Amino acid sequence: MCTNQALKDYLTVFSLAGDAPQGWKTPYVIVLLVLGVILIAAFVVWEIKYPYSIIDMNVFKDRDFSLVSVNP
Repeated sequence: MCTNQALKDYLTVFSLAGDAPQGWKTPYVIVLLVLGVILIAAFVVWEIKYPYSIIDMNVFKDRDFSLVSVNP
């Protein structure tokens, strides 16, 4: 749930920035971008601390997996 909302907030910024009167300097664009980043960070922290996580964060310790995940 947190991931979906963070992703929605983060991607909403990109769709709103084109129509924003001041572009990236528009207050609601900045707020949504910051909120999206905070929610993504909160999800990662939650997944690390919660014993029954959706994503096992230990998979990112594997260098090859991490590189493949970052590069499209």
